[in-house]
Amino acid sequence: MWRFFLLFALSLPLAVQAQEAGQVVVDTIEIKGDSRTRVNTILRELTFSQGDTIEISELPETLERNRRQVLNLSLFTRVGINVGKWDDRRGRISVVISVSEAWYIYPFPIFELADRNFNIWWVEQNRSFDRVNFGVRFFHINFTGRGDVVKLISQLGYTQKFELQYLLPSFNKSQTLGLRANFFYSRNKEIFHNTIDNRQAFERVNDFQLQRRRITTALIYRPKIYTLHEWGAEYYHNSTTPFVAQELNPDFFLDGRTSQRYLSLKYAFSIDRRDYRPYPLKGFHFRTTLVKDGLGVYGDRDALTLTTTYANYAPLGRRFTVETILKGHLFFIRKQQPFYNSRALGFEPDFLRGYEYYLVDGQDYGYVKSSFRYEIFNGEINYGRYMPLKKMRIMPLRVYLSVNNDLGYVYNPHYSDGNSMANRLLWGRGIGLDLITYNDKVWQIQYTFNHLGEAGLFLHYKFIL
Repeated sequence: MWRFFLLFALSLPLAVQAQEAGQVVVDTIEIKGDSRTRVNTILRELTFSQGDTIEISELPETLERNRRQVLNLSLFTRVGINVGKWDDRRGRISVVISVSEAWYIYPFPIFELADRNFNIWWVEQNRSFDRVNFGVRFFHINFTGRGDVVKLISQLGYTQKFELQYLLPSFNKSQTLGLRANFFYSRNKEIFHNTIDNRQAFERVNDFQLQRRRITTALIYRPKIYTLHEWGAEYYHNSTTPFVAQELNPDFFLDGRTSQRYLSLKYAFSIDRRDYRPYPLKGFHFRTTLVKDGLGVYGDRDALTLTTTYANYAPLGRRFTVETILKGHLFFIRKQQPFYNSRALGFEPDFLRGYEYYLVDGQDYGYVKSSFRYEIFNGEINYGRYMPLKKMRIMPLRVYLSVNNDLGYVYNPHYSDGNSMANRLLWGRGIGLDLITYNDKVWQIQYTFNHLGEAGLFLHYKFIL
């Protein structure tokens, strides 16, 4: 008992000094609504801890910034952080964090398009159901309460695929180390074997034309809230048929090879200060990745690449936001790479608005994408008894009008013949309507133009799971 009074007597002068200096001390942190999520998982995302001092003038912004940080875990549909008790005499406050946990188990059937985007399937492939994948996708978010994710995919249809992945954000006491492991296998009877006039050329036969295997392991180091390092090792084994490698495209794996095996090492560094990761309105995100493909074991691949992305989000008043994304990709080893590994622009997320129908291959590329966005609606929709899943009855919804402008360039020294969009400036622009549901699902309807004067209505969607 005497120890308690001694600690109280020692802390009282510090609290009084903090109060007189326009500061408060965080006395306690209480979390409500975390039936599955571990307390430490939430506390790890806070910029303050019990016993820290906060400027009173900065208290509202500090609480809001931490509320968004907890929401970025993608574990909750709603998060609130408020002051529970304020002891003026002692200069101490209690902080109460209230969370509404999301639906963590997502076992749902797969029925999705195999093409690069909806418009390719609808227009160029004539809405063919032969180009549809079906099966079962199972996600278990927050499997052990640490924010870890188990993903299992069993898929048939256009692409037969099996994938198993586990992501553990942290496993040590200080919650700075995490890991990721993945096994992937797929096979296709139809193969994208060449690019002609900036469009995919396909060939379909009865046998499987392409088989892909990948094993991935990675160590994640997160020393601070906004900073992350990742070291990864991967094994790739891709194979095709002699018909593809020797008749359709001898450069598919280079030199008419029917198989491609290689080991890969990767290092990635990122700083993420976005306020809301699925659809940011404020802050920035920087990520750079260095990858060495081919370590001399098999001799099928030799590449060293650097990819850097910087995204900035600047609010202009209460409803306006400007988004700017810059990305560059560079090959340090300048020799010819296999056609299969010469992807540049055309697959999400690396595409230019207005060029959804086109594929631009190459080694080096860069682009800048900008959007001027205006908030139309920010609220909730209550489905009530019409939604059988209780945790999804209240749907947070935000709607934005966007004006978009994209510029990009692809350098293609080897596969540019007959593909006029390489080695020239590309420009896409237009307007769009963005809808964000359940805080982590983004739908975008965009009407855009390209440098050819072509215009079209395009649909994009992004689910954060």
